[in-house]
Amino acid sequence: MHLKISFYLVFAILLVYCDVAFEDPNNQLVAKTEKSELLAEDLSKLIGPFHGELDSIKKAQEAINRWARDEILFEQAQNILNHHQTTELDKTIDQYKRDLYISKYKNMVIQSRLNSYVTNQEKKIYYDQDLSSLALDQMLIKFRYISFEINHPKEQEFVQKFNQFNTEDRRVLDSLTFLNFSHAHFNDSIWFERNQFLSKVMIVNQQNINQFQTPNKLYRVTKSNLIHLLYLSDIALPGEKPPIDYLDNLLERLIINKRIQELEREFDNDIINQAIQSDILQIY
Repeated sequence: MHLKISFYLVFAILLVYCDVAFEDPNNQLVAKTEKSELLAEDLSKLIGPFHGELDSIKKAQEAINRWARDEILFEQAQNILNHHQTTELDKTIDQYKRDLYISKYKNMVIQSRLNSYVTNQEKKIYYDQDLSSLALDQMLIKFRYISFEINHPKEQEFVQKFNQFNTEDRRVLDSLTFLNFSHAHFNDSIWFERNQFLSKVMIVNQQNINQFQTPNKLYRVTKSNLIHLLYLSDIALPGEKPPIDYLDNLLERLIINKRIQELEREFDNDIINQAIQSDILQIY
């Protein structure tokens, strides 16, 4: 097995990259094995982008070596493998090709028929019927939280707005965050897992978390020269069924996957029935 590489032509293809004109540069032979040839046009596709002459030469040589290694190995495999082995490989390749074509076509048809919109009612039905035995393995918490310096002149205002927390209160607190709060989290409609909660709330840790498990309660703690206000909007404990809004994205994926499976079954049945009706398929 022999490999021949023309370094002059490697240099030529690099000059082509630099917009220097050559006569038919794409037809120039760069490397060859016993059964294959690498032309300048093919090499240019293998090299990709480069930075400077040295980088281009390095990438050209690497591309040639990769091409040569693959070609030599393929040619050696063809020579060494026996007829039975090559026949089995060809069958596998043919079947894989058929499977790829079929899969691509089925996916295209199914995606064209798929309704990806999932209503809240559909999620609720699936949640009640198909996830009845699902249980949490950790605590989930919805909360809001701020901390600010002791004796802050607006302390009473902060406490009042944080406790009431209507739309206007939230807007005001949010606008004051940068200059007044050491920590702030206002989105109490999102579930957080236990460790996420611990990482965001400075007054709660692994040792005292059991003291913060009462929903709809305002906790006020003074620590490290800061006043911490924590309000737990909701809590779900281990062993309880996960809240439906926590599973919202999962429910949507499960319902869509179920629809896809149903469309696949319909497609498989329809393709046979339609083929028989149109005389494309005849079964004896």
